[in-house]
Amino acid sequence: MLDYDVICRAAVFPRVLGNGVFDDEQFLNFASVGKEKRVYVTSVFSEHLSRNIANVHKFGEAVASAGNARLAERNDGVVPADKKNVYLGFYKIYYCNVVKVRIDHYALTVRWRPENDCEAHFQIEMWQTSTTANSGQRRRARTAAILEMAKSLFGPFRSDAAIDLPSEGSDVTLPKKP
Repeated sequence: MLDYDVICRAAVFPRVLGNGVFDDEQFLNFASVGKEKRVYVTSVFSEHLSRNIANVHKFGEAVASAGNARLAERNDGVVPADKKNVYLGFYKIYYCNVVKVRIDHYALTVRWRPENDCEAHFQIEMWQTSTTANSGQRRRARTAAILEMAKSLFGPFRSDAAIDLPSEGSDVTLPKKP
């Protein structure tokens, strides 16, 4: 990727919420990979490889749909209404604003990871670089990275699709980011 290539991150309800409101930490949540928990990842899409905004929205809708399929598998084919994933839109961030983040104990990178027939899929990866840090230090470093990246988000770019939120989420708004 080039410095000003645009990376898009889907905003999916209810995953973007913390205490009922949009939360940067929840939105940019990283999941651990492997038993050692030395690598953390979050999924994003390349705006360039998506070709247009409509395709970015399609990818976001697919993320919500895949989440609902996983929920249905765990709940005898039923998606609990209070856990239903609903795609709301996406935010953008420049590649350079991800890789410039400098934190203790981790290095950040963006890797091309096509999945589910999506060539525009990438992962932001946080690789542990220190073996001497304790779990609290590492957790604080990951949070610092997320908050630093959140400062560089811009959007939202809302979906034009009808959004059917459960009543407890009906007042969720995506905050404007510079």
